Amino acid sequence: MKKQMVFRLEDNLVSFSRDRGKHWSVPRIIHRRFPELLELSGPCIELTSGDLAAVAGLYKMPDGSNPTGQCGVVLRSRDEGATWDDSVEFFRMPGSTVTAWEPRICEMQPGRLVAIVWAFDVGAQRHLPNQVVVSHDDGYHWTKPIDTGQYGQSSSLLWAGDERLVTIHAHRGEDVGLYVRVIDFSDDRWRTIEEKAIWGREMGRQTRPGQDMVSMFQSVRFGQPSLVKLENDEFLAVHWSIEEGQGRIRGHRLRIRA
Repeated sequence: MKKQMVFRLEDNLVSFSRDRGKHWSVPRIIHRRFPELLELSGPCIELTSGDLAAVAGLYKMPDGSNPTGQCGVVLRSRDEGATWDDSVEFFRMPGSTVTAWEPRICEMQPGRLVAIVWAFDVGAQRHLPNQVVVSHDDGYHWTKPIDTGQYGQSSSLLWAGDERLVTIHAHRGEDVGLYVRVIDFSDDRWRTIEEKAIWGREMGRQTRPGQDMVSMFQSVRFGQPSLVKLENDEFLAVHWSIEEGQGRIRGHRLRIRA
């Protein structure tokens, strides 16, 4: 009998604090136009325009159907989170069953947004390299997917000034580990300047080509990496891991010089 992952059909919620996080309002439902649940696994960012923006993938329905198809959507608020709009798609590969799982977004220059996704072909049950898409009008229109050539699952990215991005990728399979890369993104072209595995090369049982979805997630031992800019040329990388049966949150202080 084939195993299948099923996600409960719940709602995305938003809550507010007016006293620096000491107290929070009763959560409100973020209404969506899609029947599927929105996978908001990454942070919402404030754009130079003042809008709040997040990117989301779509989970399948509890019965395994996917009526909208595989795509990624932008969740935008123009009133500090009071209301949200999800009418813009940022990612879709027409005629394919390629996902936009665990997407992340950053803003480079004002109005120039870049999003990265974990691209998995659910029809063929195979991983694709991370795909990125770009918007030059504050997230209302997006380019076709750009193949990075890098086989990460959950990944994240951060603007490092000028035309540079700093990215972090959870690699599994044969090239297991947590990788950080410096990217030259001039002219919206993905060029790796430098890369380094910062953790996890010794991790044990991981995903392998051809695994079904349930087995893949059962074998995952680290993921959801993200980056925070500190002072000067320092960055903080964080992710979760399971080591010796214990769940942990790990942090890595990085120095990335121009």
